[in-house]
Amino acid sequence: MAKITDEQVQQMMRLRREGKSTSEIARIVGCHRQTVKAYLRERQSSILVEEVKKEVLKEALSGHFGELADFAGKELGRRFKFSYPEGKHVLVGSLGLQGVGSPLYMTNEWERMYEPALRGSPLQKALKDHAGYSPVWRYWDEWECIVQQYEATSADFRDWLTGKTEVPEIYFVVDRDDLNKIQKWLFGNVLRLASGESYSGLSTMKTGSRVELRCSCNGAVVAEARNAEDAKVLAGRLGDILKEAQGLDLLNELQGAMKEMEGRKGELQEIATKAISELEILGMKRAFPDSCHLCPI
Repeated sequence: MAKITDEQVQQMMRLRREGKSTSEIARIVGCHRQTVKAYLRERQSSILVEEVKKEVLKEALSGHFGELADFAGKELGRRFKFSYPEGKHVLVGSLGLQGVGSPLYMTNEWERMYEPALRGSPLQKALKDHAGYSPVWRYWDEWECIVQQYEATSADFRDWLTGKTEVPEIYFVVDRDDLNKIQKWLFGNVLRLASGESYSGLSTMKTGSRVELRCSCNGAVVAEARNAEDAKVLAGRLGDILKEAQGLDLLNELQGAMKEMEGRKGELQEIATKAISELEILGMKRAFPDSCHLCPI
């Protein structure tokens, strides 16, 4: 029996769509009707599998584009907005710089502007891949050009503080969560110093069998120690780190970068307004058909 070609299988499928019976198709193609039935059954099963795959892919892509739109509209724009002081509802500081507050507040605000969540980086790249036509990326580059020195210098300071705290006499005295809070507290105090404010000290409070070290600025718990003596030693070490930080050239560089940004506040405001507007537009999309051939909608 001659081998059935792909062209003959395609002819069978076309004739079936036209409403021809199995016998009619067999006569036209020139093969046994059982052969026609077998090929049609096999090919229809394959088509069904492919259709299911397409629907699954469509659903996954719809979710992906929806996530990118939500990221643009709800998360990415936060970088270009004024910060709010603790417990109040008035705008403070200038765009790109935090308003002065407690150390932990200042660090959290810095992270909001300059340290996106782990998932933020790949989402931003994907958004740029799919919506590279948007002028928001030009505004993003303009913003970066102004804040880059402050961003880089403050990040260098944070790295310096990390090196100062990840030493045995601190690392093995507190748990990992407390070490993270200590590093945030120190970094926030450095930002206070660069803003012309004094750094916030620490007070102690006994709670059960432990002793808490609390930020004297707002009472936030920074770390716990096993006893009063350990608390005293730890507070002393953290104070020494901040005293050392005051003598670094890096602090002068950070102050200079902050002053530069303050002087360009008007430019930052204009860029931010445009960027937020474009991000809101992207946030209303659930697909990007102008630039992505994979768009399912």
